[in-house]
Amino acid sequence: MGVGELCFSYFSGPKAKSLIVGDSNVHRISSAVMNGDDCCLFDCLPVSGARYVNDLKGLRMKMKKMLQEEDYHHVFVHLGSNDVLCPLDVFYRNVTEMVDVIHEKTSSTIYLCEIPPRDLDRRRSARTTPEKIRKYRRWIHTANDLLKELSSHIPYVCYLQYTVDPVRHLSRDGLHLNADGGRLCFRTIQDNAFANYPVRADMSADVSLDIMQWPALQDNDLDIVSETVSVRRKTYASILKEMPAVVTVFDECCSSDHMELKSCPRVVVRYRKVRYFRRRSSRHARKLGKMV
Repeated sequence: MGVGELCFSYFSGPKAKSLIVGDSNVHRISSAVMNGDDCCLFDCLPVSGARYVNDLKGLRMKMKKMLQEEDYHHVFVHLGSNDVLCPLDVFYRNVTEMVDVIHEKTSSTIYLCEIPPRDLDRRRSARTTPEKIRKYRRWIHTANDLLKELSSHIPYVCYLQYTVDPVRHLSRDGLHLNADGGRLCFRTIQDNAFANYPVRADMSADVSLDIMQWPALQDNDLDIVSETVSVRRKTYASILKEMPAVVTVFDECCSSDHMELKSCPRVVVRYRKVRYFRRRSSRHARKLGKMV
């Protein structure tokens, strides 16, 4: 197996799970959940009448217990339908508290799901009026904008949009999801869970390197290698023999304009160092001659 052929596979071993918590609409979503041999499983926690504000149904306590028992990779929060017409500042504050409760127990990515729209109650005992429905929809639209804004400011929080159609995806009471609405919401959750699922390299594969796979050196590369080897083999005596010729060329270039040379301190220092090195090398040569 070559270097560029590393295989990537989904997380193996204990399968990571996603948790879906929320109000009674999660019952419809849970009916669409199918826990097979997929790499991503889903646990559902539906609590009828649950809401962000005034958690009287104990959703947070049940959710904390599940987060302690299981390590979830995603947490989808499907709430808000029972919070309609509450003060928006109170709603926003309670949403942030819910996010803090989840983040204290796990490092999972938190998805704030879109609040489904409302529609007219088509049952015989219907009490909703078109004016109330318009108020509900205005509040839901603003609340969803707040959820989007919150998710844009916190790195581990995302906003999940369902695009629920009130006519096709709501039951006759205009509040709860029907079977098609539950399947739509679950498909959206499932797509986001798979799209943001971690992958890792399959290190069990053989990634040994074959020397014969490396490309051969070209002519230019061979010249550079041979020149580098020849420089490394030079001795100190051979370098001293080459230095007088280099110094002579430097002196001839600088003797024509010696005044300008002094005006540049960096060049003068270089010039003096070369002259000193030449004198020292000549003295060393004379001493060697006398010793012989």
